[in-house]
Amino acid sequence: MRPIIFLSLVVLALIVAGCSGGGNVPITPQPDSTPEQIADANNHELAILASGTMNLEDGTIEASEHSASAYMDVTGFVGSNFSFTIDNFIPPDILEITLKINNVSPYTVYDACIVFENLYGKKVLNPDSYMDIFGPWDLDPFIAFRKEDPNRVFPLGIDTEPLEIQYSGGNTLVDYFIIADLAGNTGGVLALTDWNVAGQLTPDGGNATIEVTALDHQENVTGVYADTSALTGANTTFLATADPLVWTADITNSELAPEGTYIIPTMAVSPSTPAYQTYKFFELEVVDVGEARLITVEFYEKPVDDVWFDVGVEPQGFVYVVADHPETDNVGGFPDTGSRTCLKFTNNLDTMVVLNEGDVGMNNPYPGAWNWDPNFEWDRVDVSDGGNLLTNIGGSTLATWEVSGSVASNVACCWQYNCYPTNTVGNVPDVSDINPMGYGPSLFGLGRISDVCPSVFTWDIAFKDTNLLNSSESNLSGDEVYPKIGVVGIEGLSDTLNMLVFFSDGTEGKLSVFGDCFSQSGTADEISSVGTYGTGNGEFMGGLDISINSKGDIFTLEDHGGTYRFQKFDSDFIWIYSSPWICDGEPLRMDWDTSTDKLYMVSTVGLYLMEEVE
Repeated sequence: MRPIIFLSLVVLALIVAGCSGGGNVPITPQPDSTPEQIADANNHELAILASGTMNLEDGTIEASEHSASAYMDVTGFVGSNFSFTIDNFIPPDILEITLKINNVSPYTVYDACIVFENLYGKKVLNPDSYMDIFGPWDLDPFIAFRKEDPNRVFPLGIDTEPLEIQYSGGNTLVDYFIIADLAGNTGGVLALTDWNVAGQLTPDGGNATIEVTALDHQENVTGVYADTSALTGANTTFLATADPLVWTADITNSELAPEGTYIIPTMAVSPSTPAYQTYKFFELEVVDVGEARLITVEFYEKPVDDVWFDVGVEPQGFVYVVADHPETDNVGGFPDTGSRTCLKFTNNLDTMVVLNEGDVGMNNPYPGAWNWDPNFEWDRVDVSDGGNLLTNIGGSTLATWEVSGSVASNVACCWQYNCYPTNTVGNVPDVSDINPMGYGPSLFGLGRISDVCPSVFTWDIAFKDTNLLNSSESNLSGDEVYPKIGVVGIEGLSDTLNMLVFFSDGTEGKLSVFGDCFSQSGTADEISSVGTYGTGNGEFMGGLDISINSKGDIFTLEDHGGTYRFQKFDSDFIWIYSSPWICDGEPLRMDWDTSTDKLYMVSTVGLYLMEEVE
């Protein structure tokens, strides 16, 4: 196997030109190594099935021949049975082309692909990868055939593949050759694909974990390497994983590269013949996420075996965390098998008390309650101004708890319309039933309404049932359907009957205000909304929670693939700032203490008390 050599400045400049429209693309320093030259004859394991020149002006092909001394001469098998058609022109300069091979030979070939040896200034926009078959840095894009078959088997018959070429005029020709293996799967890497980045690189550092898949029949890839020198000061070597096709690497922007999109040449190496490497050009983003505006004041470290889910704050009072706490056997949410509970903290996080220790916990006090779901484990809590708790103990069942010391006593259990507010101004907290299983008549959120039901009820069911939440979808506005699982959090808007909904899924993100939230009319009308899917200011992706401070300012929390940020908006949805999460662990849920304007954040490592800095 020939040595691993990375791209020179000249080659990188040739490849990157046209790959990115930004003026921010970094220049890779000249490596110490010198590209090794390999004669064409060293690649005699490949079979050249056809070669020639495509003419984009008239759709014709001029075929060529190859010497059998260097390659197996099989041009007669498919050479005259390759054709292409230009299907579409996308202004200003993109051609959509269909490539067609008709295997009329008595042979089954494998790993057939068309390699574009000379594009005369054009650019292939959809290559499967690149190869260096005629020299280590003579990188040619290729399109593979029969990709629907994992083994790339190409028997008798026709296969077609799309080709997109950027062609701005001038020379109309494209030189190509078609290769395959006649004896079985070739040994080289088929393609580099599935580039996934978790985390975020920032101008002052940041870190990211990259995964990439190197498709290889023999699953004997010996190395994957990337030229990340503009970011890391050196090339990056990927590590193998349990999956022989998947490779991973952790990188840091140690060079403090500025904000921008960086083209990353990546190479996979296999010991098998034929002797060529496979390349692909991926992107890494360096993003300026802004200055940290939420900083830690106090921290309580989570017991190592605990699992924490949510946090609720009594204004200027106690703080409660939904938890599995194995130390006292308070684990699990289903009443017959577990006893999940709440942990009670002082507001300065000095002390922690376990509510209802042991097998009592805070599960459903009425196992026979209507619509109780045996698969549902409660994981949300909110706290009334008077210190009572509300938990979502079932798919459509809510429990109100009165807390004294370390004892939480159930004082109400509501489901459906057994208890509901009418003609009363109140608040809707941030607790919502987001169980994706769905129900018929079922709760969608929790409501905080006083003096409506009997005096012992300080909490109540929030809003709507059948029309608002129907199976796995909720008709919040009549015209627009929101998948139920996409509702991240709900907050009531003080002195109104309106609610604020934070909606975020894989394709959408928005904040919406809905009115008429406590009637039984079956609809909740959207009054206003802001936002779209994305990572920019006022855009949302990977929503985790929402909370409102005493001034009515709205804070959202998002997960951008392992990098977390807050966004702040005023009560009119005007964006104010973004702030990165700079603490240890992964943030989960948050709640503002509206009396002190301190933020409590439950995370995978503990409970943070945070404050805003200007």
